[in-house]
Amino acid sequence: MQSKKTQSKHLQSKRLLLRPLDILVIAFAVLTTAFSGYLVYGRQDEADEVLIECMGKKWVYPLTANEEVLIPGPLGASVVRISGEKAWVDFSPCPNQTCVQTGSIHHAGDWVACLPNQVFVSVQSKGQNEGDSLGIDAFSR
Repeated sequence: MQSKKTQSKHLQSKRLLLRPLDILVIAFAVLTTAFSGYLVYGRQDEADEVLIECMGKKWVYPLTANEEVLIPGPLGASVVRISGEKAWVDFSPCPNQTCVQTGSIHHAGDWVACLPNQVFVSVQSKGQNEGDSLGIDAFSR
């Protein structure tokens, strides 16, 4: 049986020691994670308008509007509301109501879709071109 002194020395020798390079790697990982979080969540584009699409037709409203928009779809009319710089699907004749339960959208790039009624609602910046909802500015082959 080992004495308490020997056990204590044995435990101290097993202690985790960080070397300068270890600290540098940990700091780099933390900074990279923080920077990635900023890129994803910290830079929200200014949202200017609501784009509603259904069966090849488009409606565009400013996000600052106070509107109740009836959108005719294959199942019936969906109701999209715009108020308080937010937009949401207030009513839809679809059976599962996922689009209604999604709630409001207000950041550029946010969207709500009612697939059964073919209604797509998105928030975008005024400067975004058609088909540029992801902010893509170039294509490559």
